[in-house]
Amino acid sequence: ATGMRARDWTVSVAGRAGSALLPRTAAAGIRTHVWPFHWELDLITYARARGLSREDRPDLVVVGSGRDIRAVGLASTQMNIPVVWNVGGKPRFAWFQRLTRDRLVDHVLVPSQYLRGLFVSAGWSDEDVTVIPIGIEPVNPPSPERMRAARHALGIIDDAFMILFVGSLRRVKQVDVLLRAFQIVNRSHPNSHLTIVGSGVKDKELQTLAGSLGIRDQTTFAGFYAHPDDFFDACDLFVLPSREETFGVVLLEAMTRAKPIVASNAGAIPEVMGEDEAGLMVTSGDCAMLAAAIQSLAASAPSRERYGRAGAERARRMFTEEMMHTRLNDFF
Repeated sequence: ATGMRARDWTVSVAGRAGSALLPRTAAAGIRTHVWPFHWELDLITYARARGLSREDRPDLVVVGSGRDIRAVGLASTQMNIPVVWNVGGKPRFAWFQRLTRDRLVDHVLVPSQYLRGLFVSAGWSDEDVTVIPIGIEPVNPPSPERMRAARHALGIIDDAFMILFVGSLRRVKQVDVLLRAFQIVNRSHPNSHLTIVGSGVKDKELQTLAGSLGIRDQTTFAGFYAHPDDFFDACDLFVLPSREETFGVVLLEAMTRAKPIVASNAGAIPEVMGEDEAGLMVTSGDCAMLAAAIQSLAASAPSRERYGRAGAERARRMFTEEMMHTRLNDFF
């Protein structure tokens, strides 16, 4: 929103009551509404959606939630306002997809070719789905002093080899595979330490698994952090073992800091990392292969430095916030 406003668009933002989004947009001086969502598609929510559109009289509505698209799409379509569905995660293609394809959504915006392919496979036309990759503000790679300070703040000793995972603790992220791989890694690299940043339904189950594998003392479950910058600064290696990613912003967070990566070759991960640019890719779910890739980089500082530099260059070449804003401007 701030990027579009800087390009002379008039922007307003509607968000759910209690959302962290609303104070941020209001503080940035953007016209902000509380979106009084009641149910996915009922007369009250539909009337509220029409009321917001009558108040702002927009030329275009961008909807970022699959649930909100039902009421907002119907209200906007009946008021002849074009609707763009901005989709970041994998949607559920069911009866609603068939309803919205031709009636409630004029265009779909996605961050990866992988996600675009899912829409096309579900029946959307090529022309109705546009890819605009997510971009982040570049961050200078941490100096040795900054890295050391971050490690001290997190209680990581200087000579530990810190492996980092950041993400929700759900089955699709395959953190259990990472824990089993780390057990193998820790045997050959006893100074290694695994830090898991995130929360989710598998939290307790994963902590129990770490205990049963005998790596609980070498594993930190840090919980959720809205801004895990210190963790990225402190780590030696970032690992993302997911069986599916529709983009993977955490990869950019690691890449822009020149951190080498080991990740599964699933979903949009190859699009973000590039072939052999930012690190090593392994077969999703292959515990032994994941462990071998981690061991390979743990044993080679020159390889880590090479992948880190290449990843940082790729992030600055393809995935900056400025590039994202420019592409959105051209699209709108």
